[in-house]
Amino acid sequence: MKLAKPIKLSVWFFILFQVVVAYCCVWIFMRMIPAIDSIVHGNELSIKAAVNMTSILAKKEERAPRRERAIKRFEHFLRLAESSISEEGEREQIRLIRNHYQGAFAGDRGSYLVTLAAISKMADLNIKAMHESDLKAQRMSRAGAWGIVLVAALNFIAGLFFMHSLSHNLLTPLEDLGQTILDFKKGNSLRRCVVGERSGYLEKMMRDLNDVLDGNTH
Repeated sequence: MKLAKPIKLSVWFFILFQVVVAYCCVWIFMRMIPAIDSIVHGNELSIKAAVNMTSILAKKEERAPRRERAIKRFEHFLRLAESSISEEGEREQIRLIRNHYQGAFAGDRGSYLVTLAAISKMADLNIKAMHESDLKAQRMSRAGAWGIVLVAALNFIAGLFFMHSLSHNLLTPLEDLGQTILDFKKGNSLRRCVVGERSGYLEKMMRDLNDVLDGNTH
C-alpha cells in the first residue's frame, strides 16, 4: 500500500534522529572526560614527588647511615619526577635538582637552596597546569551542558514536527474518513470527505470513498 511507505520513512527518520541525538550527548561527555582526567592524573605524580623530596630534604639526617637512606628515598622520588615530566620548563628544574642534591645532603647551603628552589618551581609548574586543566574542564562542561540543551531543543522540535506531520497526513484524514462513514450510515447521504491540503497521504482514499458514496446516492 502506497500509504505505508511515507509513514515508515517518517518513523525511521525519527528513530535515526534519536540515535544521532544520543550519539551527540555521548560525544560531548567523551570530550569532557580527558580534560577532567588530566586534572586527576596528569600532574599528580610530579607534585607527589616534589612534596616528598621537599620533606626528605628538610629533615635530612646528619648521621651517615640515615643520610644514605634519605638520599636513596630522595633519588626514588627524583626518578618518579623524571618519569612523569609533562610541563615546559620541568626538565630544566629536574636537571638542577640532579646536579645539586648531593651537595645539599652534604651540607652545602648553596646547593641546598638551589635544590629546594628547583623542587618548588617544579611543583609550581604542575600546580599551574592543574589549575589550567581545571579551567578548561569547567569551560568544556559549560559548553557541554549548553550543547546538550541545544540537542534536546532540536529533539523537541523534531518531535513536534513529526507529530504535526503524523497528524496532518494521517490522523486528521483518518478521523474525517471515519466520521464520513459514520454520518452516511446514520442517514446523512450528503456527507462527504473534505479533500484538500489536510488530506495528506489519504487523499486518494478519501476521493475514492466520495466516488463510492456518490454512486450510492444515484
